[in-house]
Amino acid sequence: MSCSIASAFILECIYYYDDFKNIYKTRYEAILSKNHCWFYWHDNELDKVNWGLEPKQPLSELYRERAEWIRSNYEYIILAYSGGIDSLNVLETFYYNNIHIDEILCVGALSQPYYEGTDKNTCEDLYLNAFPTLNKFSLPNTKITVDDYTDYFNNINNFEILKKYGNEWYKDIGSYYSITHYYWNNLKNKYRDKQVGIIFGTDKPYVFTINNKLYTQFNDRQMFDYGNISYTGNFQRVNFYTSPNSFELIKKQLHTIINFQKQYNKKNNIIDIKYLNDDRVVKKLIYGNLKNFLSYQVQKSKSNILSVRDMFILMKTNSDIYKIYRDGLKHFQNSVKVDIKNTGFFKTKSYYICDL
Repeated sequence: MSCSIASAFILECIYYYDDFKNIYKTRYEAILSKNHCWFYWHDNELDKVNWGLEPKQPLSELYRERAEWIRSNYEYIILAYSGGIDSLNVLETFYYNNIHIDEILCVGALSQPYYEGTDKNTCEDLYLNAFPTLNKFSLPNTKITVDDYTDYFNNINNFEILKKYGNEWYKDIGSYYSITHYYWNNLKNKYRDKQVGIIFGTDKPYVFTINNKLYTQFNDRQMFDYGNISYTGNFQRVNFYTSPNSFELIKKQLHTIINFQKQYNKKNNIIDIKYLNDDRVVKKLIYGNLKNFLSYQVQKSKSNILSVRDMFILMKTNSDIYKIYRDGLKHFQNSVKVDIKNTGFFKTKSYYICDL
């Protein structure tokens, strides 16, 4: 159900809004509206940011300050460590600055036979990157949790979202409809006695051009993946990079990328944008001080429905949990009258940085 933008209170609480200024509290409501919708993400604060002013501090210092802020604001912090480069940079920031992490969490369908080799990718990320790196570090006071969630998916009752919503689980799962997000949605139930911040390596910056002017933008997929873990309450999601508490860090990352592109253009006497969102180049620019290196690069999922992390479930197609997952996808598609593959993501407004 939508409501008109009528008060400051409502404005502070919106997640989505359309061109007619109707507000939608959830992603599902925005999709259901059939209107062109935008994602509201701290717009009032972002409007005040001088995106064209590059912070003087180096990225390494801004990363350290971010880790210190997180440590000082949460009783218990967990790092969701996938073995990928984003979470590796988070781990190194804490470790080499002697900032304590209470728990490091690595998860996957580790005991499930691979489905035609496809979900091998995510397990190899752990086996070849995460575990060898952790073995190098001295972390005597940090709990290392390796959670094999294979058996969780043998019983519907293991997941609160399924008990509450049944085949309408998609209403609370967030921006990804893949089955592994049941696990993340349910994780809060393991930590009821602490003020917890669970850190994700979200996300690398995005730059785009309009008439040789450079802009940045955010989207709901990066904010509400991992099972739609809440940003409030006793168990809070913490994005290390993309957060209202890290605008200076975001700006520095953006300018680091833009400066590289501008130098390339000047050297070659051209106007080009090819490196602005080249994932390989961007990683080298913003994570250039890593002391440990990746032995394996996981295949990124191209779908928000059945990702490479979900392929194990195709070995369980006769299970109750697979059936409720499949029925939920069908129910979602029938309710919104749109192909679920086309639900995509919602963008925020654009923020001007500088001229190219």
